[in-house]
Amino acid sequence: DVLAQAGGVVTARMVNPGQNVDVGEPMLTVADRSRVWIIADVFEADLGQVREGQQARVTSETFATRSWTGRVAYLDPAIARDTRTAQARVEAENPDEALRFGMFVTVELGVAAGASDLVVPRAAVQSLGPVDVVFVEQASGQFGERVVLLGAATGDSVVVTSGLAPGDRVVTSGSFA
Repeated sequence: DVLAQAGGVVTARMVNPGQNVDVGEPMLTVADRSRVWIIADVFEADLGQVREGQQARVTSETFATRSWTGRVAYLDPAIARDTRTAQARVEAENPDEALRFGMFVTVELGVAAGASDLVVPRAAVQSLGPVDVVFVEQASGQFGERVVLLGAATGDSVVVTSGLAPGDRVVTSGSFA
């Protein structure tokens, strides 16, 4: 009998019962799926917004009502010539082992906002010709437009680098109504 040094799922078997093996020869590959690595391709244009340690949300069409939270653990320094992407490794807890090896998933990386950055929903920003504006509450029930400069954007959020102050209340939907 040979005991594995760790628990998990056998993903490869290199020997059969009764077969002689040499010392150090691999017999089985055992994988623990309770924590997984997700490899995401990040477009070159988006690399400036991605940092190690950044939170990531993982979804799969297989499990439409679920999502997993992970963190970017590694960002490849090389860019693939054919796709113009770099790989980001996201590590996520997978306690019920629903995520499987080779599965296609979608990874949404959070806005790389600093502690002092203001983040608003993308729906709050309106483009009026060459400028972006948000509608800010000026008095109870009264709103006015304010020109803003935008920073990094991802998912449904965008960083506002200029034009808003902490505590400003902005319209997030139906601003022209």
